[in-house]
Amino acid sequence: MSLLDVENLGRTFGEAHAVREASFSLERGEIVALVGESGSGKSTTARMVARLLAPTTGRVLLEGSATVPELAYRSKVQMVFQDPFGSLNPARTIGHHLTRPLLLHRRATRKQAPQAVAALLETVGLDPSLAVRHPHELSGGQRQRVAIARAFAVEPLLVVADEPVSMLDVSIRIGVLNLMERLRDERETAFLYITHDVASARYLGGRMLVMYGGHIVEGGPARVLTGEPAHPYTRLLLAAVPNPRRGSSSTVTRPTGPRPSTGCPFTARCPLVTDLCRTTMPPVTRVADGHWARCHALGKENQ
Repeated sequence: MSLLDVENLGRTFGEAHAVREASFSLERGEIVALVGESGSGKSTTARMVARLLAPTTGRVLLEGSATVPELAYRSKVQMVFQDPFGSLNPARTIGHHLTRPLLLHRRATRKQAPQAVAALLETVGLDPSLAVRHPHELSGGQRQRVAIARAFAVEPLLVVADEPVSMLDVSIRIGVLNLMERLRDERETAFLYITHDVASARYLGGRMLVMYGGHIVEGGPARVLTGEPAHPYTRLLLAAVPNPRRGSSSTVTRPTGPRPSTGCPFTARCPLVTDLCRTTMPPVTRVADGHWARCHALGKENQ
């Protein structure tokens, strides 16, 4: 049984479809990167998985159940947000932020809390003396490590990390990614890593899912997708990544006007578009073992 199963998840805001028929699973201790540009629906998907947003259609199953009580779900699924300063109360100390989940989920008593807080800070590579400080007294990287420590205070099975390094200096991003990977290895915690950065998704390894227009259009091992992408949108994302050997990167332009209501969501930008693409959503086509994509151009012979 998978740790998490997302089945035909959809979310609308008025008449706008943010997510359509998203389906995927995560195993224990697995890192899955959900990649796409702004507006693709990846953060909306993350919030539905974390139960911060109710799905319009579909369901999320944790360990095979869609009816896990709220407090029990929060103890098993935690979220790390993009902005480490916005996710921490500036009026409270770091120690307060870490003590609350320990007490709420009964991971420590009040007497045990100071020692547990110190251990959490050491786990994420911070000095325990920072417990008496406030968020504004820490750097961006330190604040994000505190946010990760807070998530791990309840010993979760899954952490949903929504663009956790995009607001950090380039020089310290790698440290946070390495921390996530180490915690995965040491605690067998799964990560759903939301990002627009294909390079960081490849660095973490694991599986990669590519999202566009609310649909997941390609999936497979991260190193396979970044080495041999099958969907035209994945190729476009990779072409936009700076590459010294290539000399320059292409520009990812965004379409104007509403998304198409039928067919493939990528038709307005796809160099391979046909009339069939405009009327019919491509089925899932097997490219190789564990690698699939939704594109009519792949042909029936690869199914």
